[in-house]
This record gives sequence, structure tokens and C-alpha cells, in this order.
Amino acid sequence: MTEAKKRGHREAATNSAKRYRLFLFGSALYSDNPDDLDILVVYEDSVTAIEALRFRIKLISKLKKYASIPLHVMLLSEREEREVGFTNAENCRLLTRRELRRLMVTVSNSLWR
Repeated sequence: MTEAKKRGHREAATNSAKRYRLFLFGSALYSDNPDDLDILVVYEDSVTAIEALRFRIKLISKLKKYASIPLHVMLLSEREEREVGFTNAENCRLLTRRELRRLMVTVSNSLWR
């Protein structure tokens, strides 16, 4: 693969990542032994529902490689999140890419496997 193509793939991945924000909520925030993993994906209003569903499917596929506990991944557009206020009501914590990677390492090295 040429350097230009590699750069294009990195830029596409970065642009895609900026369109979605991941939040952790539920028992995984408070327990060393959560019953499940609850993640909220808030996507930009410019993202179509089909694109968001595809992102959710890919995310679940990646997460299932690490966690043997049930995964619950919810989708809300930014507009829906503003209307409902889910992140505030559920004390959701925004996950950075680094935190998501760290969570996956923790999941794979813990009793979740």
C-alpha cells in the first residue's frame, strides 16, 4: 500500500471517529464485577441511521472479542441526546480512544473473559 493510501485510510478513520462519541454507563462505572457493559454511542446529526447502525455492529463485533458479559450498545443522535438528556440522567462518562483501549485491555485481562 502506498504512503498516500495509508494516509488516506488514517484520515478517513479519524474523520469517522470524530462523528461518534462513546459513553460508558451503568454497572461498569461502579463495579469491579459488572453484570454487563453498557455503552451509549452519540452520533453527529449528519450521520444517517444506517451509518450509525453499521458503526454499532462493528463496535459490538470488536467488543465481543474481549468481553464475555452481555453488551448493550445504545444509539442516539446528537439531537436525540439533547432532547432526552440521557448522558446527564445516567451519569455517563465520555470515553476517549485511549480509555476505550484501556477498557478493552482491562476487560481482556480481568474476570470478564
